[in-house]
Amino acid sequence: MMFWRRLVYLLPWRRRAAERDMQAELRSLAQIAGPRELGNLALVAEDEGDLDEAERLGQEGLSRRRALDDRRAVSVSLTNMGMLATARGDLPLARDRFLEAQALAEEVGDPWVVAVGRHNLANVSRDLGDLEPAAADFRLALDAYVEREDRWSVAHVLEDVAVWALARGAAYDADAAFLLAAAASVREEIGAPRFPPTEAALAEALVPARERTAAELLGRADEEGGAAELAAAVRRATGVLTA
Repeated sequence: MMFWRRLVYLLPWRRRAAERDMQAELRSLAQIAGPRELGNLALVAEDEGDLDEAERLGQEGLSRRRALDDRRAVSVSLTNMGMLATARGDLPLARDRFLEAQALAEEVGDPWVVAVGRHNLANVSRDLGDLEPAAADFRLALDAYVEREDRWSVAHVLEDVAVWALARGAAYDADAAFLLAAAASVREEIGAPRFPPTEAALAEALVPARERTAAELLGRADEEGGAAELAAAVRRATGVLTA
């Protein structure tokens, strides 16, 4: 039965009707939602692929939080809006939102929000080609995650540093392979495997390395990373970022 319901949904006319129903439901809920609920509705719209509606709901929620002068909440909203801008492909706007979110987080003094903000800034700077600022923010985020003993976030930043290393060129390919294997090992230990889209994106990022660097070298780095202790992986990442 579920198969046929799924098949019917895939028919274009039925899918468009379902999407219209979702949009109508989101707009109805937005009329009675508070600032936090608006942010959650924006995330739902983003997950459904309606980025325009997500932007509208996010802006409305952000405006209400600004009116309440809840700076931590404004910082969180700006972070979510930055992620939305990233999904829309507007990296300069994403960085602007992340920068404002970061300034508020540091003003409020919330270490966790500050660390996540540094991580977000590092990723967007890397994707814009600004590798030096990205390195500084990656180091700060990594240090904060290690201090909190947050192994999931450490694994995540190791993966992102690996992508940063790949952007540096062939000299860093083995480092990237080591870090990706180390991150996968941490994820296995804590029972948090990569989502398939993340796995696919990382595999795609490695394609240039596989074309320009000897398979034996990459394979050895992969084996070493998979067997490395977390502290060794963190040292490797720090060394790469400061090289």
